[in-house]
Amino acid sequence: MAILAVSLTVLQVSYAQLSSADQDTLLNLHNSERGQVGVPFISWSNSLAEDAQGWANHVASLGLAENQLVPHATWEERNSHGENLAWGATGEFPISVLAQGWADEKAIYDGHPISEADFLPGSPMIGHYTQMVWKDTTEIGCALASDAIQDYLVCRYNPSGNFYGQTPY
Repeated sequence: MAILAVSLTVLQVSYAQLSSADQDTLLNLHNSERGQVGVPFISWSNSLAEDAQGWANHVASLGLAENQLVPHATWEERNSHGENLAWGATGEFPISVLAQGWADEKAIYDGHPISEADFLPGSPMIGHYTQMVWKDTTEIGCALASDAIQDYLVCRYNPSGNFYGQTPY
């Protein structure tokens, strides 16, 4: 007979809501990037934040290893909303740093229309940035969940962006 002992810290999952300050940080970062390319500012959506929290909680419950990619929700699971994901070692990265990684993709984006090739493995990542500044997006809602290894930031966007053949601005 074998007995498996698992530390509770391995299974510990945190589903804390983002603070108002974190919400403001994320909204301000997005609107700063949007202002730089001349598209309208977006507003915070509690409904999108609730949806994002559900997915963040789900991801945190998966028990992913450090080297595993975090899965996106399907188009149907996210109600046709756009989605950005970021993650890092639990407690090591402020929300602003996780989201800044998306904004930093602007250095790679050259203004071309979005295509399927932009999302193939090995392609330079630009889709997080282009979703942040997508001209038709009007709302954002984000959430954070953590497990013993990583924090998971999920942002949802309404309406979605990154449509093939179109540019974000």
